Amino acid sequence: MNLSYMEVSLGVGMITGTVILGSYVIAKKGRTILYGLIAALGFYLIFGVVQSLTMLTIIYFFIGFSMAFVFIPFSRRLRK
Repeated sequence: MNLSYMEVSLGVGMITGTVILGSYVIAKKGRTILYGLIAALGFYLIFGVVQSLTMLTIIYFFIGFSMAFVFIPFSRRLRK
């Protein structure tokens, strides 16, 4: 059951990040991608240390949120 909560949290984080990035025009896409990768790395490092399932669910939300900051500018960059 806890794994299901974490997967839903990841999806909600990705949708939230996509909605936020979809409403803005990103001038420096490369920098946004780099910041998203660094944030995802930081959240993955924290994810490996935390033992509370509630905190893991919250961290998984932020992992999904930072993944959107990588994928959305990257896909927009490929189209142009």
